[in-house]
Amino acid sequence: ISACADGDLETARELRLSGWRPACAIDKHGNTPLMWAAGAGHLQVVRWLLEEEAVDVQTSNKQGRTALMWAAKNGQLQVLQWLLQEAPVPRADAKACMKDGSRAWDWGVYGGHLPSLELLSCHPDVDIHGLNHFGCGAAFWAAAAGNVSAPSRVLSSPRPRCVCTTDAQSAAASACLAHMLVRWCW
Repeated sequence: ISACADGDLETARELRLSGWRPACAIDKHGNTPLMWAAGAGHLQVVRWLLEEEAVDVQTSNKQGRTALMWAAKNGQLQVLQWLLQEAPVPRADAKACMKDGSRAWDWGVYGGHLPSLELLSCHPDVDIHGLNHFGCGAAFWAAAAGNVSAPSRVLSSPRPRCVCTTDAQSAAASACLAHMLVRWCW
């Protein structure tokens, strides 16, 4: 897994020849070599895993996060673009949800990388106003990451939602987040 995380395609190929099976490898959190490579922006490794090793692009970790979500969170624009537009079919599913209902868009907003947000927001399967199971939307994720001013795409979209969770947040944390979100609420 570390060879893929480090972008060391030569070592990954050597390991494969010695019997390592990237399609079956996971870390203690359920993350796959594809997730590590996608999150680190190693497009050549991502391509090798999907095109030559037939790794499943929809595999998720223990929390339900996919390679697309890792790439979105870490602002890996080239990987995002390839997974959504150029990868072998079936391509990465932009509608895929984690156990809490969060999607790649939410993780992209949390990461705050504007070019990645632009790409995701233009994808037909991305709902920029979607909420997870706790009622968290884009404004919440931006504020939680301290990126209140970063996701201009969210701000320029029609009526961005202002939502704070109540289940997973203490009253003080919710009040703090609500204060940060006040410029997005109407």
